[in-house]
Amino acid sequence: CVCSTKDDRKPQTGPSEYEKRRKDHISHFILRLAYCQTEDLRRWFIQQEIDLFRYRFNHLPSKNIREFLQYNNLHYHTISIDEKKNLMDKLVTSSFAVSGSTVDCQDFYKVPFQDALDLVRTRKVYLNGGYVYIPHQDIVTIVLNDFRTRLSKALAVEEGSTNDAKIDRNNAVN
Repeated sequence: CVCSTKDDRKPQTGPSEYEKRRKDHISHFILRLAYCQTEDLRRWFIQQEIDLFRYRFNHLPSKNIREFLQYNNLHYHTISIDEKKNLMDKLVTSSFAVSGSTVDCQDFYKVPFQDALDLVRTRKVYLNGGYVYIPHQDIVTIVLNDFRTRLSKALAVEEGSTNDAKIDRNNAVN
């Protein structure tokens, strides 16, 4: 959740953050109803939503990412500085675009390996004891997989609901 602060000394121009989010949510759900009708439409809509989600997620500050993970029950925690020092060589050799100097400057998340199969498959992470160690810039992959799964299930349910509504409407006409 991104919070905005209001300065009472300046007149507010344009829609508030709340109003922007409200319109975004309304349009999202209207589009879900429109694009849940066929598999091709669902696939297209999911890809567009994933691209938008990735863009927004990649522009969040680290603090907001941690809040987002917690709020959405994605219990991925950053590793401690001591653990990072102990794993430094392994994190550098196993993580793409990570050097010794960048390990110190960024967060690494400890995630159950089954939640990071895409990253394990591409060998972008260090795997040890059933956990993968994911650099901050790659946590978006895990979050996107979760988002894709949730959205796909929701669209399938909505498709069933719209079909039920069509049947009810047709029965009412007959």
